Amino acid sequence: MRLINTDTQYDYYIDYFQGTEVRIKKDKLTQQIYFSSDSVAKILGFNNTDEMIQSNGDVTNTFLDGMNNNSVLKDF
Repeated sequence: MRLINTDTQYDYYIDYFQGTEVRIKKDKLTQQIYFSSDSVAKILGFNNTDEMIQSNGDVTNTFLDGMNNNSVLKDF
């Protein structure tokens, strides 16, 4: 992971998974790590988050549950 930016609340990183860019942010206080949903969608074979949401797979249902519980960030 390569640190690309920082602010008072988060450190922002970029990394690659099988050649696909992954954007990550880490909360400085809680140390919680967040993955960009667009990055996750691309790794799972979708073009973007919207396309992933429109599919009816178990992955999409899990993602939507996370959005409803505020544990998934659509973008950062």
